[in-house]
Amino acid sequence: MKRLGLVGLLIVVVVVALYARSRSYLDREHVQFQATLWRLKHLDATFNEDLLRVRFSLLGSYDDFNHYLGEMDRLAASLHQPPRFVSSKARVAIEREAETLGARLQERGQLFERFKSRNATQGNSRRYFPVAVDELARRLGETTADRALTALLQDVTRVLLASAATPEALPSEALAEPARLQDWAARHPEHTEAEFVSSLAQHALQLLAGKSDLDAVTRELLALPAAGAIKRLSDLYEEELSTALRRTQQYRTLLYVLGGLLVVVIGYALRAMRAANRGLEARVSERTSQLQAEVEERKRTASALQTSEAFLHSLVENLPVYIFRKDRAGRLTFANKLFCDRFGKTSDQLRGRTVFDFLAPDEAARQHAMDERIMVSGEVYENAAEEMTLKGEQTYAQLIKAPVFDAAGRCTGLQGMFLDVTARKRAEADLEKVNRELLEVSRQAGMAEVATGVLHNVGNVLNSVNVSATLVMDRVRESKAASVPKLGALLKEHAADLGTFLTRDPRGRRIPDYVMTLSGELEEERATMTRELDHLRKNIEHIKDIVAMQQSYARVSGVLETVPVTELVEDALRMNASALVRHGLEVVRDYVDQPIISTERHKVMQVLVNLVRNAKYACDDSGRPDKQVTVRIALGEGRVRIAVIDNGVGIPAENLTRIFAHGFTTRKEGHGFGLHSGALVAKELGGSLTAHSAGAGLGAVFTLELPLQRESSSS
Repeated sequence: MKRLGLVGLLIVVVVVALYARSRSYLDREHVQFQATLWRLKHLDATFNEDLLRVRFSLLGSYDDFNHYLGEMDRLAASLHQPPRFVSSKARVAIEREAETLGARLQERGQLFERFKSRNATQGNSRRYFPVAVDELARRLGETTADRALTALLQDVTRVLLASAATPEALPSEALAEPARLQDWAARHPEHTEAEFVSSLAQHALQLLAGKSDLDAVTRELLALPAAGAIKRLSDLYEEELSTALRRTQQYRTLLYVLGGLLVVVIGYALRAMRAANRGLEARVSERTSQLQAEVEERKRTASALQTSEAFLHSLVENLPVYIFRKDRAGRLTFANKLFCDRFGKTSDQLRGRTVFDFLAPDEAARQHAMDERIMVSGEVYENAAEEMTLKGEQTYAQLIKAPVFDAAGRCTGLQGMFLDVTARKRAEADLEKVNRELLEVSRQAGMAEVATGVLHNVGNVLNSVNVSATLVMDRVRESKAASVPKLGALLKEHAADLGTFLTRDPRGRRIPDYVMTLSGELEEERATMTRELDHLRKNIEHIKDIVAMQQSYARVSGVLETVPVTELVEDALRMNASALVRHGLEVVRDYVDQPIISTERHKVMQVLVNLVRNAKYACDDSGRPDKQVTVRIALGEGRVRIAVIDNGVGIPAENLTRIFAHGFTTRKEGHGFGLHSGALVAKELGGSLTAHSAGAGLGAVFTLELPLQRESSSS
């Protein structure tokens, strides 16, 4: 029996090896490669189909195309590794075709970008034209010319709609409709809408011309031979697969022979199995006992589940939140204890009631309409704090509502909860009052900080004034001009025989050379003192400019001014100029736009001066040699964004959430008030102040966003 078992085991091993060898071609690499080819064919067909659907506005999104192109590129790349049973010659051919397919797919991606751009332009233009026509039609009267114009506009609209719905070229009489519209405008130049009609005609002509270009790109996309490359790959692979299948058939023939031998061995093994059957029956009996124990365990689990449900019910009933559920008609089907106590009713008394039974009529109608929208749309509604009127009492509630669906996906009602936040809203109102008071304090502190910066800058300039004055005094004290009186006295002494003295006396003969040397030195002294006096004059002018700028900002508190943003930024940079130069910072001005805004000049300056100063501190603390501060101005959606960007120490992620909190600072000498007051000022001006940083050591960006136009405080 033992020998028979070993023989049977050997046969089984050989059979399993042959079976695995015969199945390896089909079950692993073959299935994967064939699935890749099939998926490529499917994606190619789907791409072309969706392309036509997008072209004729049957599909409005381009998201799937990126998925198609990306997946086809990935699948084409995977074809470079065909299954192992493919011969070397066929492998080279398959890889070559895969490269050809990849090139076609790259070309398709480029063409699709052109198609997407042109199709989007055409779609936007087609949507604009009917809106413009309807607007114009409402402004037209009942005159003969206006009725003719209305008919022409309808004809042109039909032509444009027809051009969007067919790939074929339109007949010449249809293409002539925009020209008729232009002709009408030319024949009625005195009409109030003549210029608008002429622009509509030009727009229609551009739409018809763009259609031809879009159709050409579409045909070029559809004509790309990607499907041909996939077909050639399939043919090459099918040929290799046929060869592999013939080889597999040989393995299977040997399998059948060994299988027959295995049947004989199994017959002899049946006797042993009968004996083993008796032992199996004993194990079945043991397993039955185990199953009975498992049944008892499941009963205990069901009991625990009931306990958990009771706990959940108790939790819902005792949570400090109003919880309810309604049916499709808006009738209450459940309300927790807090909800019942709020309205002084029991659960049975509330069941079947609607919002019209506890809310004021207007509020009840609004809540009922909201419930209908939620159940129709299937979306969850959530608000931060909503004002409600409960039978004449004004309250605030934080409300969440969500639709309820049955197993078939049908909406059967909604459930929700709300929290009474009336006390919190009142506290927020008190906090807003405190914030306004704090804002005034911050304005005064900002003015003091700007004044401190002015004094600091003036002090730096006075140092330069002192250096220039000292240098001029030293040059005057050491001047060679003191030798001129001695020379005059010597010449006066020999005035009677001056010619003889200058030509024969050794001292006299040295006088001309001495005079030349003295004149050169005096000229050099004059140039040096002139240069230093010019520096002195410029530094004094700089002090005057700094003081004048501070006075101009101090005079306009609470008054709206129309001022260029670049002027505000440059003033803030000038107020910090000395500190920026002293610390070796490079200032980059990136003025993408140069708008003009209406705002309170001194408040904006307070924020900008603080931001530039903080950027200087951040760069200086980083210790890096290439310290840089970039100031960027850009427009967007009726607002101006002033960004102060530094490459300094950066802001850790945990500090970004509290960077504007009052009293928070990371500098030992900081007071934690500048950014907090800046955020309050930005909010008062109708804007915002935000911060962003990629992390410690990666610099930071502070963005001040302000409206271009702002109403005055008095209004």
